[in-house]
Amino acid sequence: MQGEAGEAARFISRSRAVRKLQLGLQAFNRVCIIKGIFPIEPKNRIKAQKGDSKYRPLYLKKDIKFLMHDPLIWTIRQEEALRKKLAKARHLRDGYKEQLVKRNKPIYRLEQNVLERYPTFVDAVKDLGDPLTMIFLFCNIEVRPPIYEHHVSRCQRLKIEFLTYVIEASCLTKAFITTKGYYYEVPPNADMKIMRHFLEFYIAMLGFVNFRLLGKVDLRYPLKPKVMPRLKGAEKKDLDNLKNLMASLNYPLEKTTEESEENLDDNETTSKLIKGSSEKTQKVYAERMQAEARRKLFSGLKFFLNPECNRESLTLVIRSCGGEVSWPSTVFPCSTYKEDDQCITHQIVDRPNFDKKYLTRFYVQPQWVYDCLNAVTLKPCQPYLPGCPLPPHICPFLKNFEGWYIPPEEEDLRKLLAASPEEKEALLKEMAAAEQKKLAMLRAVNEKSDDESGSEDDDDEDKYDEDENDESDEEKDEEVEEDGDDAVNEADASMEVDDGEGNNKEEEKKDDGKEEEIKDVVRRGKERFYSKKKDESKEERTDTRMRTLMIHKKNRKLYHKLKTKETKRLRRSSMLKDRREALELHKIGKISDEQLEGPPKTKIKQTFSERRAKLYQSRVRSAVRFARSAANKNRFRGEKKKPAIADTRDE
Repeated sequence: MQGEAGEAARFISRSRAVRKLQLGLQAFNRVCIIKGIFPIEPKNRIKAQKGDSKYRPLYLKKDIKFLMHDPLIWTIRQEEALRKKLAKARHLRDGYKEQLVKRNKPIYRLEQNVLERYPTFVDAVKDLGDPLTMIFLFCNIEVRPPIYEHHVSRCQRLKIEFLTYVIEASCLTKAFITTKGYYYEVPPNADMKIMRHFLEFYIAMLGFVNFRLLGKVDLRYPLKPKVMPRLKGAEKKDLDNLKNLMASLNYPLEKTTEESEENLDDNETTSKLIKGSSEKTQKVYAERMQAEARRKLFSGLKFFLNPECNRESLTLVIRSCGGEVSWPSTVFPCSTYKEDDQCITHQIVDRPNFDKKYLTRFYVQPQWVYDCLNAVTLKPCQPYLPGCPLPPHICPFLKNFEGWYIPPEEEDLRKLLAASPEEKEALLKEMAAAEQKKLAMLRAVNEKSDDESGSEDDDDEDKYDEDENDESDEEKDEEVEEDGDDAVNEADASMEVDDGEGNNKEEEKKDDGKEEEIKDVVRRGKERFYSKKKDESKEERTDTRMRTLMIHKKNRKLYHKLKTKETKRLRRSSMLKDRREALELHKIGKISDEQLEGPPKTKIKQTFSERRAKLYQSRVRSAVRFARSAANKNRFRGEKKKPAIADTRDE
């Protein structure tokens, strides 16, 4: 029988699944998200839908049968029944019954569901990407139904717990920040109810993961300050003061066990043994050495953040690399030291003009911190001074594509990451020398342009004076010229009549000589030049043609797709490389603005056949649009059917 075997027997539509589980659509979505059951694309949709070509979300039948016996469905049904009772009590204005219904609200926990989907801790850590993005998003979202305050506060707590683990474990490796800042955007068409169901599961999952992660760093869960501050009066009752201690990421927290000196000595001895070993062993332990260098990157340095800087992001990076941070007490609580402290080594400023300046510290822009983390070295502070144009911020998530253009800054970053500590110092010196040469060339170009502009101004003034003198002389000579014009014209006419015959003879002689010279010239034949590039390109074409002929017809289309993608990538990389070289030459002054922009683009003229094909396609599109429109469907609804009139005329 049709629909009893094969694809049709394996799948079930969403509407049938909702009816089978006796749930509403929102409740069905909630159960599926928590249990991890999602729609599946069949191999043959028409067979799976029993001949129906219309798209419908399909689920596996065995998954729906599994959901039928889940205890979570019973709690959701009880919630729906209690919601109806609550609405009825509110309508009747029965306050006592309303309180009873609220007390009897069923409570369910998601520990078993988390354990079913992630049997081991490693599986949960591998799937941390989506939960973290969702929780970081809802930390900064506006509170409005269906998202309430307890959702946002819970997300903020989980975010702080995860960031404290990153700081204590010093496991931050890379950071990439856009020049415009940090943005969180939710599209207006997003279904917030479905996002809330995802959030409900991710909150439960991330709570268990944070518990295990903080346990590895010997931190007490839930987080608790090591020394409780002395708060008085209303400050003691205000819970926000305690939350701010955790949110500052700069306050000492209570630990289960204190770090022993033996473990620290063991780590130091292993690092010393690796440094003193051969090159082969150092290559094997390169990642470990790099991780240790990252942990001690800012050790011994004290940073002070100005109010305009992003406090949370910078404290995360600096503290995970072993540095100390502080900020003004008016910006956020838990500032450890003030701005006038003489021990501060670096002050991070994001504005060109500021009032107080101390000679005992470096003033840098925030990008310096992130670039030092990515390069695993302390970069020179000169290019990052306040008000200076910043060097390009390179993405540290490097990938190797064949034929892809790699800018010179990315090449320098790769060299720094692959180099040893001694080689890094030499590379940094070379980079500083190259930057100084560039700056010297730019200064020379600017001085030349200033000199040229000054000389042009002087020339313009001289020309203006000369023009004034010429105008005065012309006014004086006009009267004399008017009197002598008639006499000069008569003399010229008489001279032309006398010399007419002699000039004509000379011109004829010259023309005869040219004709004789043209007859004596012998034309050379075309020379054919041999070029290796043309021969190599011909050989490559023949090779590619032979390869395509050897490939099977089924896979030939895929081969052509991959080949076109590769050629596009090569073209793009060569274009980016040429553009970068042109920009560098334009900075020095070897290329003008017109040469940099190139010639203006001209429209390619279409042939008659191309225009005709384009017009035909537009007509087809408009016809299809009209056929699918509602106006065409409702065109004959209002009209009454006319009765058929028999033809009574004689043949």
